[in-house]
Amino acid sequence: MSNWPYKLATELDTPERIHGTINHGPDDDQLRLGLYCEEASHAGAPWFICSFMPNYGLLEATGDLQWTVSDMYPTGTSALISLAAVRQQLLVDDKPVPVDSRGIPKTEGRARTEGRGRWTFECQTCGRRNNYKTESFQEAVASLLRAGIKEISLAGLESMVKRTSK
Repeated sequence: MSNWPYKLATELDTPERIHGTINHGPDDDQLRLGLYCEEASHAGAPWFICSFMPNYGLLEATGDLQWTVSDMYPTGTSALISLAAVRQQLLVDDKPVPVDSRGIPKTEGRARTEGRGRWTFECQTCGRRNNYKTESFQEAVASLLRAGIKEISLAGLESMVKRTSK
């Protein structure tokens, strides 16, 4: 257990809309940064968006530590809460890769080797929405985790991305 004052201190603190989505798995103790929205219009009820975690596949393959998005949100008891998935768009040369009928990017040719993601983080309560290319939030997430931060608001992430962008 952590001393961090998590928005979801225990599984019992999960909002009604996500009850029953608690997972305890082998990755419960992974390094994660939770992302939520809690604008004044929320009346004290934050909207939980996603978490950032290391991309272990890339780390193993290349030795490069990059952060990726997860639909699991951490709690103070190390349980992970499943959330609705965040939307990702695959890009090659800053152009969207075509998708199939299910909306899944067609990863063939250059898209498989050169594609990179653009993520949309959106609050379903107030409509706030931030779009980032994968590389744009890397330094912000790393800096926050180095500082011991375990969760950040959508507005806070936007501020950190602006501060850490080159």
